[in-house]
Amino acid sequence: MTEVYWKTDSRKNSWKRYISSLLVILLFIALGGVVYGIGLFMFTDLDGNSNTYFDPVLGSAVGLSPFIDFALLHATYLFWLLGIFIAIRFIHKRTIRSLITHRERLDWGRIGWGFGVFIGIYLVLNLVDWLLFKEGLSLNKETSPSQFLILLALVLVFTPIQTTVEELFFRGFLVQWLGKGLRSPILIALIIALVFGSLHFANPEMGRSAVLVGLEYIVAGFMLTFIALKTGTAELSIGAHAANNMFLFLFISDELSVGGKLPAVFSVSGEVDPVSSLIGSVIMFGGFYWVSVRRYGVWRG
Repeated sequence: MTEVYWKTDSRKNSWKRYISSLLVILLFIALGGVVYGIGLFMFTDLDGNSNTYFDPVLGSAVGLSPFIDFALLHATYLFWLLGIFIAIRFIHKRTIRSLITHRERLDWGRIGWGFGVFIGIYLVLNLVDWLLFKEGLSLNKETSPSQFLILLALVLVFTPIQTTVEELFFRGFLVQWLGKGLRSPILIALIIALVFGSLHFANPEMGRSAVLVGLEYIVAGFMLTFIALKTGTAELSIGAHAANNMFLFLFISDELSVGGKLPAVFSVSGEVDPVSSLIGSVIMFGGFYWVSVRRYGVWRG
């Protein structure tokens, strides 16, 4: 497990280089956050509407269009991506592709397969849930066709960038760093899952149950990492992560989520049971792992 996804000169992948790279990436993440804050302030200050304003205590905009907030927030991932590119290209002297696969080219078919299969599993689980309980989701009557088209355009442009950047960092950079000293895929996946989950604890949905919702993120982080390690590539995880987020943004409007009041097709019409949601995530990601290994086998390195 020492060489995860890539074959290269180990002298360019020393601990000092990884620490330097992490500092560069964190610097660009912070820069993106500053730009996001400035953008929120400018949009709320210049729109001439007294009902929209920037709350410095909360660090967020009040009354701002969810489209603008969505675009500004996701644009920060371009800074994150730039930081990763600079770190990998100039500190490690290799390509971004090496964070994803050991092959010379990306397998776009594998990414598309991961996207399609994960969406299929997601749809089946939600359909079964609705047929059994017939509650939880209702047609969002506040969403107009024009609003949904705007949302669709934003999601198609920004969400794949967001999810791919997170995959490059968690299933690429961090996994390969840990892979220098750890040989257990389970241990690597667990560490990544804890880091991945902890970074989502500020999300609004944590208000339902910090423990159970936190476990849901840990399950997602663990399974996406474990799948990448077992199949020898982050391509399936890239497809699945994009499918998950795009489905949520486009089809489920939930005020207690990162998507907030986005005009999705359906809206949450009742209390979301965090226990059922956690069980659903375990089934979904477990099922995706099973079909992925059956389709592509286990990578032997």
